[in-house]
Amino acid sequence: MNIAGRLLVLLLLLACRPIVTHAAEQGVPGHLALLAGGGESIPGWGDTTERIKTVDITFRYAGLINRPFLPGWLHAQEQLWIELPVMYIVDPYDAPIYSLNFLFCCIFKHYESFQPYLTAGGGPVYVATDVQGMGSRLCGNYQAGLGVRIPFGGWSLHTELRFHHISNLGMDDPNVPLNSLRGLLGVSWNF
Repeated sequence: MNIAGRLLVLLLLLACRPIVTHAAEQGVPGHLALLAGGGESIPGWGDTTERIKTVDITFRYAGLINRPFLPGWLHAQEQLWIELPVMYIVDPYDAPIYSLNFLFCCIFKHYESFQPYLTAGGGPVYVATDVQGMGSRLCGNYQAGLGVRIPFGGWSLHTELRFHHISNLGMDDPNVPLNSLRGLLGVSWNF
């Protein structure tokens, strides 16, 4: 990762610090997470033409939006996730992709030991290389996925699968998107 990329990640982490501090002071339950995984764009899925493989690392802050709702077996809780993913392109390029994501998550908490969830959202993206067809390094993304959280003590194990779309949002021509599947595995610390 070049010096500009390191500075960007550091600045984004520092920007999220007041949010985490305020939430902790107010007693708002949530978690901090570190996830790793990878993804691959799929040519022919939508307008995607190029196969790009990435290795990902994601830092996440999750804060409670409201108390549990949907009584009975659908007992669920809404959270807002703020994520700082760094996706490093390993094939066919050699460059990072930086992102800031705001995701809505609905966690089904009927079972204490196994909690499935759904998530959707997006945010700005900076691609540190010229990807053929994207037309711009400044892009946006939206995504949707599902996952499972397995709590144990003050920690939880997470596994997720997401549909991920990156494009320049029509700000430049050409505007060929990257539609991909991403898999993530990680741990979180509950506060």
